[in-house]
Parts: sequence; C-alpha cells; structure tokens
Amino acid sequence: MAIKFHQVVTLPTTLESDSFYFVANGSIAEAYLTDNAGLAKLMGNSTLINQLVDSKLADYQGGVVSDVPDIEARDLLSLDKNGLVMVFDASADAEVTAGSALYYYDKSADSFTLAAEYESLNIDFSWGNISGRPVSTPTQIDSSVSQAHSHSNKVSLDKIGESGAGKITYNGAEVSEPLQWDNNNW
Repeated sequence: MAIKFHQVVTLPTTLESDSFYFVANGSIAEAYLTDNAGLAKLMGNSTLINQLVDSKLADYQGGVVSDVPDIEARDLLSLDKNGLVMVFDASADAEVTAGSALYYYDKSADSFTLAAEYESLNIDFSWGNISGRPVSTPTQIDSSVSQAHSHSNKVSLDKIGESGAGKITYNGAEVSEPLQWDNNNW
C-alpha cells in the first residue's frame, strides 16, 4: 500500500484513503493522515493542540484572580481554582527586590509560583546612572560628533580633486608639475 500526499488550502469534505494531507492554515500547516476507509486522524494540528490546552485550562479560574496589596494578603486568599494573583508590593518575597509581582496559584499543590516581577518599572535613565558610560559628558560627545572631520579651511580643501588622468586638480584645473612661481622677481 502506497501513501498519497496532498497539499491543499482547505481539507476536502471527502478524503482519499491512505493519504497524508498538508493543509495551509494561515502561518501554520496542519497535517492529517487518513486510514484505509478515508477517515482523518489528527496529527498535532491546531484542533488537537486546542483540545489539549482546553483540557489543561478547564480548572483555571481565568484572568487575574485578585489584586492584593502585599504578600501577606496574597497568602490569606482562599482560592478554589488555579489562577493568577497580582501583588502590588511583593518585597516580602525573597525573590523580589522591590515592586510588584505576578504569581500563579496551583490548587493541586496549594502553592504560589512567581511568574513575573515588575521591579524595573521605575528605572532612572539619566546619564549619571548609566553603568559603563564614557567619562566624557554628553555635551563633549555632541560637540565631537558635530565637529567630526571639520577644518577651518574646508572651503579650500573642498576645491582639491583629481582629474580623469589621475592628476591633482585645484578648483577644477590641473596643478602644473613642477609647481612654479608666477613671478621670479621678488
């Protein structure tokens, strides 16, 4: 028995037996394998994945379960399902230096797990607080950038060029070789 391969945009209503279907579904591809009667068996497609996720989320209370002021208030909560708890001042948790934290509550283990912490929301981005910064001030750096490749005689330097023959030019005219004075009577 040979397996036939099909690449389709939508799964046909009638499927061939002993076939493998690749179905384009937006940015992913789903896979179906049919048996000898032409019945599709799901192979890690979005329907199967959604069924697995839905079964895991069946005991999830959903959304943020509670907003509490601190760890003590979190620990006093009486939760009957899995869920999330936002603690505004989580500094009593040894894993959190300062600020808020989000915890996942696992009903079966009756425990909280740190999911995310928000202690870096009040960062001071001033020059003096940058670690490893240059010793130059921002004013000195800005000045250096604005003067990069700056010369007091820039207008004259811009007149220097090269002819198609590879000779030096000044203001578009070739410079004679060797250089000579216009007047020898000085």
